[in-house]
Amino acid sequence: RQLAPNYVQMHHQIGNLHLRRAQWASDNGHPEESDKYLDMALTRFKLYHQLDPVVPANYYRTAQIYMIRKQYDKAVETYQALMDAPGCVVDPALLNKPGLRKTILSYQGYTEENGVWAHHHVGPINPRESAEAYTSMANALFMGERLSEAEVAYRKALSYDQNFEMAKKNLEVTYRKAQGENRLKQVKIDD
Repeated sequence: RQLAPNYVQMHHQIGNLHLRRAQWASDNGHPEESDKYLDMALTRFKLYHQLDPVVPANYYRTAQIYMIRKQYDKAVETYQALMDAPGCVVDPALLNKPGLRKTILSYQGYTEENGVWAHHHVGPINPRESAEAYTSMANALFMGERLSEAEVAYRKALSYDQNFEMAKKNLEVTYRKAQGENRLKQVKIDD
């Protein structure tokens, strides 16, 4: 840490260690200790994000902490930030130059949306990752009792990977819960 205090992987790995320590404390009946380690993990993940907002794993770990704490709205915000990639914004004048998109900026995928080049961490470029991200966000929405939004997110996940089992199963659970509460009308999912 002294040699490279801004080495992002170091922050992520230390955050993972704190997260595992929090899980151990929780499993062994020490909720105060668990909460302390969750705070420490979150601090590391936030440091990582400040230095490098690109890596999806950091978003998932941060959202995991919010899910553990039942802070579902914060988890949803984190998944949305993963999808929208606001920290990866590049000046549009640079993106309009094909040579730069194919060379210096090629580390990120770009798609043209309504005449504007944009980068998102999820989308057609990576359908499996997109299905996982939208399913994770849908799970947070479901846990936060936002069933209609969860339905939309699960369907979005399935639009990227129609065979993504977790999204299919969780959508069915969402429909059963919503029907039991008269909140949604079930639509059959194609197999």
